[in-house]
Amino acid sequence: MNSTWSSTDPNAKKPAQIDAMKKIKWIKIEVKEVSGTQITMSQTYHYDNGTESSQQSLSGDVKYQYLNFIIPSDLNKGDMIPRFITINGTAQLTYIGMNRNVTYAKYVMSFFSINVAQNMYWDRSTGILCEMNAESSIKAQNYTTTTSTSMMIIETDLWKIVTQISCSASKDTITEGSSLLVSGQIDSDLPGKTVTLTYRKPRWLYS
Repeated sequence: MNSTWSSTDPNAKKPAQIDAMKKIKWIKIEVKEVSGTQITMSQTYHYDNGTESSQQSLSGDVKYQYLNFIIPSDLNKGDMIPRFITINGTAQLTYIGMNRNVTYAKYVMSFFSINVAQNMYWDRSTGILCEMNAESSIKAQNYTTTTSTSMMIIETDLWKIVTQISCSASKDTITEGSSLLVSGQIDSDLPGKTVTLTYRKPRWLYS
């Protein structure tokens, strides 16, 4: 999660909820129960200081209610989801190291002196939210105050990351005292992950 706030008004004060949101490192959404189109999900907030808190569960019928983190799957351009949000189209984007087909909705709303723009991307085959970017601006007395929030999926057990690992040695055999070069390659997008290589002698050398 990432939240920002700015204002051209020198007397404006940052809302307390912005600082509170900045302390959230990630949010875990876990599906607890599914009955037809009725879904119940738990929310766990993990903070920068390592603590966690359980939030109020989300529950509703995705056929009639907009739950943000999950929508009906396999939607196409022009399909409607609750709260009069229209799917603008489908695309292929990369999330957690895999190319996924997504449905997206982009909309702008204006009322009085408030402007809101939001972009949402859901995995098409599961309906799970992959990315959200929202920005709101308020104009008052020639000043503008802007708040933005963004979220992106960083881990899931809904799909597996496909990796390709290759490894080769410069020699097929080696004698004591000589050396060889071992090289390899990992073909996968694993940002922030540690890969450990372990070398062991064949068991027959110990007999």
